[in-house]
Amino acid sequence: WIDFACIDQDGKNPADELNESMIRLVGLCDMLVTPVVDDEWPVDDEPEEGSIWAGVKSRSDIEGGLGGVADGYKAKGWKEYWKRAWCLLEMLYAANVPFSLELVEKRGFGGELLRFVHDKRVRPHAIFGTRELKLKEAPLLLAPLKDDVLAKKDPRKGELTNKNDYSTIERHVQELLITNLVRMHNIPSAVSDYGHVQVTAVLDKLADVHEKQCEFPHQADLLQMALDIRRRELGDDHVDVAATVDNMG
Repeated sequence: WIDFACIDQDGKNPADELNESMIRLVGLCDMLVTPVVDDEWPVDDEPEEGSIWAGVKSRSDIEGGLGGVADGYKAKGWKEYWKRAWCLLEMLYAANVPFSLELVEKRGFGGELLRFVHDKRVRPHAIFGTRELKLKEAPLLLAPLKDDVLAKKDPRKGELTNKNDYSTIERHVQELLITNLVRMHNIPSAVSDYGHVQVTAVLDKLADVHEKQCEFPHQADLLQMALDIRRRELGDDHVDVAATVDNMG
């Protein structure tokens, strides 16, 4: 998923394109990349004193700060991205939507990228900007938007061009918080916190993601979870129970 390039920016509201499809779209990609055009990167690739890149001599200067790559990357385009609600939401999707480690390995991921995937167990999200292009460097990997990072950069606190989008952001964040509980095998807490209707809807979407990844055992496990919840909450004769059984084939 290449941010910006994967959405029709000329549409009336580009976010509408993602509204109901984001979990499936992100679920089908191996990683997210945010391209950053930086008009202030020097032509000779040598940042001058007083420029926004002054003092940055290597990748380690960007990666090694207190806030990691997200805070250490100096381009103004990134600083703008790092404040926007919809952009933070994409980062939250990268950190929570299930992905296939086996598929990543088959596609030849290696080195730092494969180590990141094995360590973090999330879909990688990277910055690739003018600096990396000019210096012929690999993209810079961002820390997943989880735990302490999420507490500081919650999409619900991000900036919105259209304030009417807030309820949509709120709904997506809730979906992803449920997804995280599913990943942690904590279904009872998810049902208690968000209700069986919301949880089973998320399970159905995640099952669809695994189907598209051709990971049919994982798909069956999630559909079984949804079926168990619906039977417990609605009874065996409810139409939603029958529909889930049909989906399981």
